Amino acid sequence: MTVILNRNTILADAIGNMDHLIKMHQVQLKELKAEFLESNEAIFVGRLYTVRRVDATQTWTLDTKLVKSEMGDAWYDEHCKVGNRCASVRISS
Repeated sequence: MTVILNRNTILADAIGNMDHLIKMHQVQLKELKAEFLESNEAIFVGRLYTVRRVDATQTWTLDTKLVKSEMGDAWYDEHCKVGNRCASVRISS
């Protein structure tokens, strides 16, 4: 198959290449953040960037009396659990 190089062909390849590079870097970033979070350290200070662990707790309200009266205590105990804390990474320069 012969491909004629024109602006559309060049643009298609540039978009495809950039998409591929971004996806590769997103995978690498996810792995690096996971490694940082596994270290259980609160902060890493580099020459150019500082990386901080940010712990967040999600909060919500629930009318437990109403849910228990509508669904029953057994259903409530089975389905209403306290969520886990989640950690994220904040990067600053």
